[in-house]
Amino acid sequence: MSQPQINLSPDIKALIDDGYEIAIKAGHLVLYNVPYVNQQKEVKRGTLVSTLDMAGNVTVKPSTHVVMFAGDQPCDKNGRELENLKHSNAQQKICDGLVVERSFSCKPKDDYRDYYHKMTTYAEMLTSHALSIDPNATARTHAVIATDDPSGVFNYLDTASGRAGISSISQKLALQKVGIIGLGGTGSYVLDLITKTPIKEIHLFDSDF
Repeated sequence: MSQPQINLSPDIKALIDDGYEIAIKAGHLVLYNVPYVNQQKEVKRGTLVSTLDMAGNVTVKPSTHVVMFAGDQPCDKNGRELENLKHSNAQQKICDGLVVERSFSCKPKDDYRDYYHKMTTYAEMLTSHALSIDPNATARTHAVIATDDPSGVFNYLDTASGRAGISSISQKLALQKVGIIGLGGTGSYVLDLITKTPIKEIHLFDSDF
């Protein structure tokens, strides 16, 4: 997702303008470098990951309040686990270089208004404990993060794979070229299926063409 496309969504643009390290990876919204405290009462840096809901290239209200996390189980300044945040401990590969180990659940009374509200709420929950140890701890690093390759094959960001939890599987189909010989009954079904994958080029061969 290119920078101009990100800027179409006011909530994501606001995150970037406020200095958060934001990227779009495999149909997910990623917030890097979030300070948190581990069981050894050390300040570490983790990554918050959320599935994305979009209408075209613009975000809509998040459909889930759950967020994923790459890092250890966050704790308070005394090394006690933040039980109120726990949702599940399940490893999931989002894409190359990004694997989450757990998820958090914190649902506000009226749900999250947008992704700015959602991501900053979770970031502040973790950072507030880190600040008790390091007064300079902040997720607002103002670092620029590279987003996904904007030259992808789809006109719109593939967020369906992210919501289904199959982004890493879908990426295995990012082949350069695929050829289909014969577009009868079976060939037409195969074509219909693979047009929904990130294959770069699909070449069709049929004597009726």
